[in-house]
Amino acid sequence: MSEDPISKAVEKWIQAGRAETDSCRKMHYFNMALDIQPHNVKALNYKGIHYHQLGQYHDAIRCYDAILRGGRVSNPAPVQYNKAITLRKIGEYDVALVLIKRVLKHDPENEQALKAKKELENIFKQQEQSFSSGITRMSESRGADAMYAEWDPPAISTLVSRIHYADWGTYKRQQSFGVDDIKEGVVRDKLESHAYCCGSCDHSLQGICRYGKTKGMRFSERAICKRFRPQKLR
Repeated sequence: MSEDPISKAVEKWIQAGRAETDSCRKMHYFNMALDIQPHNVKALNYKGIHYHQLGQYHDAIRCYDAILRGGRVSNPAPVQYNKAITLRKIGEYDVALVLIKRVLKHDPENEQALKAKKELENIFKQQEQSFSSGITRMSESRGADAMYAEWDPPAISTLVSRIHYADWGTYKRQQSFGVDDIKEGVVRDKLESHAYCCGSCDHSLQGICRYGKTKGMRFSERAICKRFRPQKLR
């Protein structure tokens, strides 16, 4: 049975984009394919890859998210890998590592993913060593009696955006579809129970803050400030 005209046209634009060397025309061809089929997985993936090559990492992530949210692929591992290496570019190492582990769960022998996992774990190790070596100096610079004990949490929406999305704009678009009620409920519960607090903040190490205005200060573990971010997954 011959390919239907719509799919044939979409494939034509995708292949034209892949072959094109001019950046603007390449993106134009991928957009032509998506104008016909807005959720075409192949077009979205290649568009994301091109955004990555251009250094437009947040745009690349939006393309990958459009594929992963839709559940349109039976094997999401290649797209998860693409998203992970893009997240690494913007310093979101924790989420990148989570995705890489998902890739390896599906394909334990994936050499690219194994290499990426090792590199990300080395980044975390280097960060911890750096933080540990500087912790005494930070504490002494603020004085042994400096203590932060306020309860001044970020807004629920700010926390959901900070935890789950690459930027505020992406969060607001998702919010307009009403898909974040569960995430907001989880965040609200954790704030109300004080599970989210300085003691569980990614900016803390050995009882001392290492970020922002409270850098170098000791803190009450039941305190919180507007710069709070949950501890990263390892």
